[in-house]
Amino acid sequence: MFKRIILALIVLFLLGGYFVWSSRREEKKKHIEEETRKIVKLDFKKLKKIILKRPNSTVIFKKKENLWWITFPLEDYADRYSVSNILDAFRDRKYERKLTKVSDLSIYGLSKPEYSVTFETSDGKEVTLQIGRRLPTSAKVFVKYPESNNVYLVRTGFLYSLREKISGYRDKKVFKIFYSAPVSGLNMIVKIKVVQKGGENYILASHLKSPKEPEEVKKAGLPEQKLLTWVVHDSVNDDADDGEVGSLVRKIKNLSIINFVKNHPSPRDLARYGLYDPEKKLTIYLDTMKQVTLSVGNHLPKPRNEYYAMISGYPTIFTIKDYNVKDLFPDIQKVRSRKLPQFFADQITGIVIGKFGRELHLHRTKDWKWADRKGHTYDPNNLYQFVSGLNGQYGSELLDSYDDKIDRGVIGKIIFYNKKGKKVLDIRIHQPLKIGDRGKVLWLELVSRKVFLSKHTTMSNLIPDKLFKTEKELEKKEKGEENEQNK
Repeated sequence: MFKRIILALIVLFLLGGYFVWSSRREEKKKHIEEETRKIVKLDFKKLKKIILKRPNSTVIFKKKENLWWITFPLEDYADRYSVSNILDAFRDRKYERKLTKVSDLSIYGLSKPEYSVTFETSDGKEVTLQIGRRLPTSAKVFVKYPESNNVYLVRTGFLYSLREKISGYRDKKVFKIFYSAPVSGLNMIVKIKVVQKGGENYILASHLKSPKEPEEVKKAGLPEQKLLTWVVHDSVNDDADDGEVGSLVRKIKNLSIINFVKNHPSPRDLARYGLYDPEKKLTIYLDTMKQVTLSVGNHLPKPRNEYYAMISGYPTIFTIKDYNVKDLFPDIQKVRSRKLPQFFADQITGIVIGKFGRELHLHRTKDWKWADRKGHTYDPNNLYQFVSGLNGQYGSELLDSYDDKIDRGVIGKIIFYNKKGKKVLDIRIHQPLKIGDRGKVLWLELVSRKVFLSKHTTMSNLIPDKLFKTEKELEKKEKGEENEQNK
C-alpha cells in the first residue's frame, strides 16, 4: 500500500513537471513567433535617426543629447509627443499576413510607394519600411522592405503619425532655453525684465535672504537658513509677492506657440508683424548666465485673439494667445508684496505708537519688560501679541500711494526699532474709507509710499486701547472690576 502511494506521487510529480515544461515551451515558442512577426526588429532605445518620406516632402529627425531634433527641411526642436507617436506606432507593430515572392508590386501600391520610414540605431542597424495602398474593405495596409519582394499586411494604426504637417512635428514651447543642459547652475530664472511702450517698466530680481534670527537661535548653533525671495526694481524698489512671481515663472516655462508664421523673417517681415520695434519685451535671465528675450508685436483680433511674437536666437515668427500676453506682463501692483515687512518679535527693542494725536514711546528693559520714558511699565503679553500680529501681515488690496481714492488724513502711526536702533517697521495709518460691501476699513502706508488695505476696520482693532494702559492702571482696573462683581 505504501509503495503504491509513493509510486502515485512520483507519477503525479512527473506529470506536473511535464505540464510546466510544456507550458513554458509553448509560451517561449509563442514569444519567438510574436517577435518574428514584428515589422521593425530594432532596439528602440538605441534609435538615433528617423527619416519620413512622403508624397511632397521628407522629414528627418535626429537624436542629440536625449532630445529629438528636426534637421530637414528645417532645424528645430521636435515635438516629443509627435516623435513618441511615431515610435509607439512601430515599436510592437506586427504583420497579420505574409505574401512571398510577389511578382507584381503595383497591385499592392508598392512599385513606387508614396510613403516610407527609415529607422537607424546608434550601433549601425537600419530598417526601412515601404508603405503601399490600403485594403478598401478593412483598416489594413500593404508594406514591404526594399531588399525583398515579400509583402506584409499590417493594420493602419501607424499612418496618422506619418501624415502630420511639418508644423505639427515642431516643438511648441516658446522658451526652449530650458532644454539645454547647464554646465553649472540649475537653469533657474533669477531675473525678469519687463519693458512696455507707454506702460510700466520694471525688473523682478531674486536673491538669497538671510533672516536675522534671535540670539537664542544663533547661540544654539543651528545652521543659517537662506530664503529665495524676489524684489521689484522700478521707480521705488520694493519687495515682490513671491507667490505672484512664482506663478509668473511657471507661466513663462509653460508658454506655448499656437501657430508658426514665418521662418527666417526679413526686416520687412518684422515690420509687417510689429516685431521690428515691438511694443512689449520680456527678458529672462538664468543662473547659468544665459538670457533670452520674448518680443510681442501686432495683435490679431477675434476670432484669433493672438499676438505675433518672436524669441531671441530663434528665427521664426509665431503667435501666442492674448491672455498669455496679459499673464506675462502683469500690472506692477500685482507683483508687489501685499504684506508688511517680516521680522522676529524678540528682536524689537523700541516701539512708537501714535493714535489720534497721542503718542507712546516704549523701550525694552533688561528684565524683558516694556517701559515708557517716565519708567512706567506696560504689560509685555499685550505688547508681544501686538508686535507679532503685525509681523508680515497681509493686506487684501494694494494701490498706488498717490491714488485719488486715498484720504491723506493721518490718524496714527506705528514704528518698531531693533537693537541697533534701526527702523524695522514704519507705517502711517489713514482715515478709514468705505470700500464696497466691506464697510469702512483702514489704509496703512509704508514709508516707501506703498499703501494697502488693512484687515482692520477701526483704530481700536489695530491698536487696542489697553496698550496705552500701564501695568498699575490695568491692575487697578482689574481690581475695580472684581469689586463690582463681589458687590
